Amino acid sequence: MASPFDDPDVQRLMSDAGVVHRPGLAAELMQELAPLLAEDGFDMDNLETADLDTLNAALARAVDRRNFERFVPVGSARHAALAMLRLTSEAIGEANIEFARLVIGGIEPEPEGDDPSVAHVIGVSLGLLDTWHTDPSLRAALRRTQVPAWEKQFRSAAVDILALASKGRAFDSIGGLHRRHSGLALLHGGILAVAGSLQAWAAHDRTTVRSLGRTALTDSAEPELARPVGNDARDLSDTAKSTFVRPLQWMLDQVSHGGIRLTAAGYLPPAIVRAAMTELGWRKDWFGKGNREDLTIPVLDLRENMMAMKLLHRRKGMLLPTPLGRSLSGDAAGLYNHLATWMLTRPTEGEAQATECFLLAVASRAFDTHSEYPAAVAKLLSSLGWADVSGRRLEPDEAFELYADTWRLMGRLGCFDDDGPYRSWGIANDIGVALARYALARR
Repeated sequence: MASPFDDPDVQRLMSDAGVVHRPGLAAELMQELAPLLAEDGFDMDNLETADLDTLNAALARAVDRRNFERFVPVGSARHAALAMLRLTSEAIGEANIEFARLVIGGIEPEPEGDDPSVAHVIGVSLGLLDTWHTDPSLRAALRRTQVPAWEKQFRSAAVDILALASKGRAFDSIGGLHRRHSGLALLHGGILAVAGSLQAWAAHDRTTVRSLGRTALTDSAEPELARPVGNDARDLSDTAKSTFVRPLQWMLDQVSHGGIRLTAAGYLPPAIVRAAMTELGWRKDWFGKGNREDLTIPVLDLRENMMAMKLLHRRKGMLLPTPLGRSLSGDAAGLYNHLATWMLTRPTEGEAQATECFLLAVASRAFDTHSEYPAAVAKLLSSLGWADVSGRRLEPDEAFELYADTWRLMGRLGCFDDDGPYRSWGIANDIGVALARYALARR
């Protein structure tokens, strides 16, 4: 007999409700519960002689413990969940609804690496709301909390969550909330309740949600790790940073002994161009001889970007390190920090805003192809009030030109993997996500 889950109408309704059918889920659940039941003396392969009441009691305890573990992330997973809440709260508070939905849509049902799961974000949001709404010192600030405008079913979940949080019972009532609302509704509802609470709190304290989020959405036990982007577990180690900034360091090494004599046209000499393409591993991805800088874009972009970063400068036909370049040479962490800060220091406000939108899209991990970024950035810029000179909504190719230099530099430094259909830097890898989040944290 055909499974009802194969019915297209059922699949559509499940999709609309945020429900995913996973065959074999019951067996998977029992496998997860087996170690917990073993602690009570039950062997999952030999339950025939077990007392039914005792087994049911043990199952109830095991399910409670499993649910607690699912909804209570620790360490880097908790920091990542706090990051999601901060990003969405800031976006909602600043009426950047497109980006808020983009971030929420990128939260996966199950944790992947250090990325939080839906359950993680729900659990952290409910725990925070319990703490805030039962704190006497915050009673006046949170009295006027309102749920932001959103879909009706999600606002309904937020209202129920806030009612329970006022009694300190939101987290302990996860089971009851799940009986009344879908998991997707609880995810949105928890985020909306946090965002609405922060808006009321910020208004009371005459500050902004962005500023308040940097203190309220942190882990007080580990404040140095509490910033939601850049200082989480996905930030790069010193070894990884050294590998990442190698092209910058390579060029600084070339100019460290008296500089490089440029050609009459102002370009790097062919020997340096060839060495860069070979030693930095770029030759395999480039066509042509790779010895003329004006025709070898990877090397040309590297030099021009380093000049824009004030690491190199030209003087009397020579390419020389600047005082800043000399001070950062050999300092991988310093070069990484400088790059992250410079990325959002663009020549025009429009380019700066477009680059920030692009980095937000990279940080969200929501896109798989290069072609998706321009459309997302164009939408975000339009939501912020940007338009072309005629007042029309920006087209994706127009948006791309505003952040193209940053995309090319990040791609050349290894921030993206090739996407399948286009074979063009599209899928942000861990390096790219770490840099984007770190740069956004420093803005």
